Amino acid sequence: MGKINNLHGLELEIEKMRLRMRTIEGKLDDNLTGLKENYGMMAFNSVVGSEKKAKMHSFWSNMAGKLLENPKLQNNIGKWVDKIADRLADGIDPEAAGSEAEKPEPKREP
Repeated sequence: MGKINNLHGLELEIEKMRLRMRTIEGKLDDNLTGLKENYGMMAFNSVVGSEKKAKMHSFWSNMAGKLLENPKLQNNIGKWVDKIADRLADGIDPEAAGSEAEKPEPKREP
């Protein structure tokens, strides 16, 4: 961010920040989509451990795998991730950010 000397410079800087915000939002959406798609396998790997341990096919690792493949569980996990995404989106709402920046300052009486 450079030094802002006039209104035009301020408007350019605001536009740059909005573009950056959209880029970051896109990355966040991609990351949340990846989390939704891979949550079951990530949880399974964290419970079972490394690939060598996963090859042991114990009763509990098979049970955990079946549980995490359950469509109802996946659906509930998806809903949970959606709720988190909605809360994050509320915190970086571009409409709210834009309206804050564009509000004129109230005139003060001397």
